Amino acid sequence: AQRLSGADDEIAQRMLESARLRQWEAKGIPASRLGNFWDAERLAVQYDHVDEMSPSELQQWYAQAGMPEETGLEDKDICTLLKLVTVWQALPLAELRSECEKSGVPIPGGRGGFGDIEKQRQRMTKQLLLQERMIAWDAKGFQANRIGDVYTVLRLVETSAQIDKMALDKLLAWYEGLGFPAEKDMGKDELCSLMKLVHIWQALPLHELEKECRSFSIDVEEATSSNCSIEDRRDKLMDKLLEHNRIEFWEARGYEARRIGDMRIAADLVAEHMHVEHQMSREDLVKWYSGIGLPAESEIAREELAQLFKLVALWSRLPIDEVTKDCSARGISCAKDGDMADLGQEEYKMALLDKLLVHERMRVWDTRGLRATYIGDVDKVIAMVQSQEHIGTLPLEELQSWYRGLGLPEEKDMERKELIAMARQIPMWEAFGVEKLREECDRLQVKPDKVAADDEDQQRDVLMKALMFHGRMAAWDEKGFQANRIGDFDKVVQIVDRYEEFRQMSHEELSKQYNDASLPQCRGAADRDSGEDSEREEMIKNIKTVMIWEMLPLAELQKECEVRGVPSQIRQISGFRAQSEDDKRFELIHRLKVDLRVTT
Repeated sequence: AQRLSGADDEIAQRMLESARLRQWEAKGIPASRLGNFWDAERLAVQYDHVDEMSPSELQQWYAQAGMPEETGLEDKDICTLLKLVTVWQALPLAELRSECEKSGVPIPGGRGGFGDIEKQRQRMTKQLLLQERMIAWDAKGFQANRIGDVYTVLRLVETSAQIDKMALDKLLAWYEGLGFPAEKDMGKDELCSLMKLVHIWQALPLHELEKECRSFSIDVEEATSSNCSIEDRRDKLMDKLLEHNRIEFWEARGYEARRIGDMRIAADLVAEHMHVEHQMSREDLVKWYSGIGLPAESEIAREELAQLFKLVALWSRLPIDEVTKDCSARGISCAKDGDMADLGQEEYKMALLDKLLVHERMRVWDTRGLRATYIGDVDKVIAMVQSQEHIGTLPLEELQSWYRGLGLPEEKDMERKELIAMARQIPMWEAFGVEKLREECDRLQVKPDKVAADDEDQQRDVLMKALMFHGRMAAWDEKGFQANRIGDFDKVVQIVDRYEEFRQMSHEELSKQYNDASLPQCRGAADRDSGEDSEREEMIKNIKTVMIWEMLPLAELQKECEVRGVPSQIRQISGFRAQSEDDKRFELIHRLKVDLRVTT
């Protein structure tokens, strides 16, 4: 009975141990590889101890293990590493060697090596830990597998953590030390990433550095000569990688660095951009603009000047073949003929840059309605812009005097802005020349008076006058004078002139004129609360309407009657003489006046 009881206890003990072993295996403890239950139990206790360690204790262990300070390393990652180390330290030596073989870690003294077993265990554990970190560092982008040397990677990781702690001004100083302009909007993350990348390139073996260059289509052989030292070769390859990196970075920022092709020239362009954005005032830009022979424009915005400055800065730094591409894309001739036939390469490029600048300004002036491309001659356009700029400075009295000199009726509510817009048409038409003035008249269906074919000055004056009158007709039409329907410039002038006279009259004079014309009583007169101003406005409005009717052609009068629901046809009475057009117009105007009295 005692023997049976002892056997049962042993079975129960083994079952308990087996259950515990399964629990530990589920927690990641390789109990089956440890050789006995008690070693597994000790390891389980160590696991629990690791789980109870504070963040500072974990960090302390990681540092004592010879690991570098590392940005982004979390406590849970250290905890996992420490548990791995406790496992490796607990494994039997044969199992530890198997672990090394499986991980590709060299075994001190070989598979059957002799010597101090504890030292072998420590070396193998250290190498396994480093191998584990190499895998993690490679996943974090430290290129650990390509670098190969674990201690080089250790220094790289430590340097990376130090870079993350650097102040922005220190990073910018480093960047400028490479010969690059400090871009005001460059963030710390961008600078940190670049500095880390440079350190990775420095850590790569030469063959990996060459492979890195080829991955960006950098010609390794062209970048280095066959007789240079390994260090010189490394330096040149790194310069090429840095050049490619910056060109791509600036390209993404819109600097067209790829077209420039040279990192130093592209860096100079970036510096120019920074200068114009952060140091040049509008006055500085205006001075530059005038200095390149362009006319001062008071309304030109700083943004427009800065954009032109940047364009010129880009064109001046492009290789000649890229300059010709820009010219061709804009329809600018690049032929080396005429005045350009004997130019050298640099003079030829300057001539093309001048053409690009002229084309750009002509394009902008076109968007402002100056018809620069239509005029075609940049000197004429510049003279026109200068004249228009001067007109914009004239006082109202001088503009009004000029307007009266044209023989046009003075309009009380005509603003300075409208007078300037009119006056600015003159220098534009002068720049057109006679042939283009004729084309403009044809386009607008304007019919100028006939003049002698051999008198160009008189032709120009007549054509410009016709265009001016056409513009006034359009303006008067917009002001409700029905100028297009009337169709006769002189008649519209009479209406506008007479209308302005009525507006200048006193209330008593206007009322007398209004009543003498047998026009309907205004609502303001019947409504005492509406006031004198309201009555006056209605009288002027009705007078204007009647004056327009009196000038409309018969066909337009008939349309007016139809719109207002007034009979538009006049029957011929048998036995009476045929009515003239004036008779018909008189009758229709009478009907419209009657309708006005009824509806008012």
